[in-house]
Amino acid sequence: AGRIHLDYYTSYTGTTTPAMTVAQDDSLGNSDGYDLRLYISDDGTNSETYSYEITEDISTGTWARWAISWDATDATAKFYKNGVLLGTDTSGSMTGIDDNASAFAIGANENSGGSMDNFYDGLIDDVRLWSDVRTATELARNNDFVLAGTEPNLVGYWKLDNDYTDSQSSGNNDLTATNSPVFSTDVPFSGLTTRADLDQSLDTSGNTYTLTTSINEGATHRQSFVPAKDPQESLEVNIDTVGTGDWTVTIHDAQNREIATTTVANGELSTGDYEFIFSSVWRPVIGATYHFHITSTVADGKVVTTDASDLETADFHTYFQFLVTDTDFHPAIQHLNKLCIGNERYLATWDATTYTPHKLIFPSGHKVRCLGFWREYLAIGTWKGTNIYDYDEGRIFFWDGIADTYNFFIDVPEGGINAILGTKGLLYIWAGYSGDMLVYNGGDAAQKIKRLPKITRDKYVEVFPGAVSMWRSLVRFGVAGNSDSTEVEKGVYSWGSLNRNYQDSLTFDYPLSVETTTGTGIKIGMVKATGQDLLIGWKSGTAYGVDKVSVGNDPYSVGSYESLITDLGTISRKKYPLILRADFKPLVSGESIVLKYKVDRESSWNEQTEDTTGATESRLIITEQAKEIEIGVDLKTSVSTSPTVLGVSLLSEKAERERDA
Repeated sequence: AGRIHLDYYTSYTGTTTPAMTVAQDDSLGNSDGYDLRLYISDDGTNSETYSYEITEDISTGTWARWAISWDATDATAKFYKNGVLLGTDTSGSMTGIDDNASAFAIGANENSGGSMDNFYDGLIDDVRLWSDVRTATELARNNDFVLAGTEPNLVGYWKLDNDYTDSQSSGNNDLTATNSPVFSTDVPFSGLTTRADLDQSLDTSGNTYTLTTSINEGATHRQSFVPAKDPQESLEVNIDTVGTGDWTVTIHDAQNREIATTTVANGELSTGDYEFIFSSVWRPVIGATYHFHITSTVADGKVVTTDASDLETADFHTYFQFLVTDTDFHPAIQHLNKLCIGNERYLATWDATTYTPHKLIFPSGHKVRCLGFWREYLAIGTWKGTNIYDYDEGRIFFWDGIADTYNFFIDVPEGGINAILGTKGLLYIWAGYSGDMLVYNGGDAAQKIKRLPKITRDKYVEVFPGAVSMWRSLVRFGVAGNSDSTEVEKGVYSWGSLNRNYQDSLTFDYPLSVETTTGTGIKIGMVKATGQDLLIGWKSGTAYGVDKVSVGNDPYSVGSYESLITDLGTISRKKYPLILRADFKPLVSGESIVLKYKVDRESSWNEQTEDTTGATESRLIITEQAKEIEIGVDLKTSVSTSPTVLGVSLLSEKAERERDA
């Protein structure tokens, strides 16, 4: 064979810094630490070693499932902990495993004298050996689940439940105890008698049905069932006789159209309950009737039934996938006494006892993208299509957590719901692909309050669901998720006001540490307040990172305020020249204030810098007579403090002289 996979639960009870000596294992190094190791031999004599250091990953007294896979096609070993890939080792060169009777040991190894040595100091449970490479998804799915022993490609299974029996269906590899091991009541998980992903089932016995070589739509050659869960992942039947052929399971709808099919080679089949897993899940119409056929390339296989030669009475179980396959969004949030999970066109719930994959069902085409709260309701933001710009249609559903379906909804014509955030009795909404921000306070519609600056009609921008938060009493949101705009500033924006006497406003407060604010390669996926800090998760090209904004951090070196363009057409020529004035707290050494203006849409700013220590105001005379003016102020610092502006105003010099007189 060219593929193997070994996974097992362990709880190490030894020292955290073991002393390694040559006498213990001459292949070990002379430094303290732990390795996961896999030894491969292609002739039963010579071997090569794959290893991965787990010193930082192992904890004494704590159960963990360790797994190692090896694939001869690229001589690569992969190392896992609890279904999560730790790393790989590609140092080997062998392209096969010796296919002869060989010694196999768990928790020890055989030394050159033929005796067991290097005994493991700890607990081991639920050891599994596979003849294929398990995926991370398969590892996670079965991590805390007792296997049936009939799973495809399972060649060895030792539960170690007070015995050393091989529980794999063939059961040919029972173990022999060495060095007096003892069993413990400390176990990683308790065995389950019923799978949580079971959908439909029929338990029968007494007779058999012999498989045919082709599909027959006759009443005794099909098994009908009505799925109650979506999507469907696998179908299990009770095999009485494997026979000599390859088996195929085919799912048909009521019109006998093929919905799903999978074939298993004869050598992988085994008697007892055998699960046929489809290469991709299939999506039923819930409540509709489907049926399955089982055929073989040789008509000598048999399944268990109640009535002789009647597949309609066959023993079977169907299993569903917990979440709809959706590579975009599966938001989750706690509401009342349950965990609510966005599951494409469904809302799934888990109350620590029962998992319901579609507690709420939304209209066709709507997919859950984000979850939040508005007053006592769970707010559920949906979108359509695969890109945020596919539809100018979004909808928010509201659910009290008790009713059998959602209580009410509002349409959002700006487009798909990007993200939502409930606070202070309001529901803030980011919708569409033009950077629109809305607020909902009841009634039939949300009100638009702002659009992102610099977005043009031919470009798009979106906000990711996890990139919104409240921090220090202001709404914070990260821009962007996906965007093709090179003009929109990328970073974290703020909305609101710290003083109720002032109008809410939008500010660009936190550029990222990559020191780039434009381009299409920057994405922000997380904006999260934690304690007094704000965490910002970002991606820039192939780089990833998390920035921490803290009240104790030094300020950003440059900050700017730029006003909208103001019409000066109503100002009398007698009031010229004008004065641009800024008032601020006394400057300290290293701080500076730059006043600036543009008249009649100039391409560059006219500037004046004030950096005198102790200065509290700056004035810039504007001599030009203009129709329009835009003013601004830059704050700069090279120290750990920042200038604090108290106000910026545009004055008439003549009016000010007359007032002073």
